[in-house]
Amino acid sequence: MKKIFALILSLVMIMSMAAVSFAAYGDAEYFTLFGPLWYDEDEDEFYENYGWVAEYGETIYWELWDNDYKYRVGRPITDHNEVEKLKVKFTAETGEDLIESVKLVKMRTANQYYYDDSYDGAYGEYGDKYYSYYIAMEIADKETTSEADIIGEFELNRKKDTKNGIEEIDELKIPVEVPVFYIRNWNDYAEEFLVKDEVNLKYDDMYALKFDSDEEVELNFGGKDGFYGDEQNEGTFTVDASGQGKVFIKWNTEPNEAIAAANEGAEMYFVNFGGVKFNRAGEYVYELDDVAAAYQVVDGKLVDIPGVVIEDGEVSFRTNILGSYVFAKSELVNP
Repeated sequence: MKKIFALILSLVMIMSMAAVSFAAYGDAEYFTLFGPLWYDEDEDEFYENYGWVAEYGETIYWELWDNDYKYRVGRPITDHNEVEKLKVKFTAETGEDLIESVKLVKMRTANQYYYDDSYDGAYGEYGDKYYSYYIAMEIADKETTSEADIIGEFELNRKKDTKNGIEEIDELKIPVEVPVFYIRNWNDYAEEFLVKDEVNLKYDDMYALKFDSDEEVELNFGGKDGFYGDEQNEGTFTVDASGQGKVFIKWNTEPNEAIAAANEGAEMYFVNFGGVKFNRAGEYVYELDDVAAAYQVVDGKLVDIPGVVIEDGEVSFRTNILGSYVFAKSELVNP
């Protein structure tokens, strides 16, 4: 899933060992780690990871706060001197292999907290931008259907800096337990991915679905901006869910460059499901004004779709495996 965004301004430290995750509000004499958070590149903002799940292939963040309780629960660290000599160590009991990298980074992002006058206006009003320090953890992008955990102990050390009034930190330890799975899973309380009748699946996100139905269900595929406005809808798959097991699905609309180049000027739309298999055959329906042709893409080549029907701006066919497809307003040729 997403890359660390371009506003990472100062890389203070990269740990060579695979390590580190923290409690959401880890109390310590000097620091509190606020998170886990996930970063929305489109909105350029951090949000709390309410599901408390670190997702395979994603990066999660914790904002470094001080622990000055006259400010109630601490406040973000914005002074470079506070972190310049900060050292990080992590000892993993389980989950060390799940960590690709850990970085302490400086980011400019929106104020997500309601600060009052006691903060001396250091962070401005809610939504204002300010710089602070985060620990970014990149989770390994594994093809798996299993849940896992990162459990261990996070340690902070810092040398004293008398000139800048920085106190020494000696083996400040915070225990860690972070579940790792797919955020959009059947246990998510914010959205319903325990499918009973229908579910909306957004572009380029991984979903872990369970089915609680002995009837037909609908999987709706929205565009890059979801299901709002006039954006192209990427189809609906209707299938009998009786006895259906777990399904892990991540789809996109990335074009096959060779096919696109061989058909320069043709208007075509690609949809890629990655070969998701269902117990029973269902019907996939794709709507496109003036659609004239539909193909499956297999090993980079155009292949006819068995039983496809193209009529009145609609393509439909039955399958139990959702693969890669291209829909066009004219006939296409192979590269």
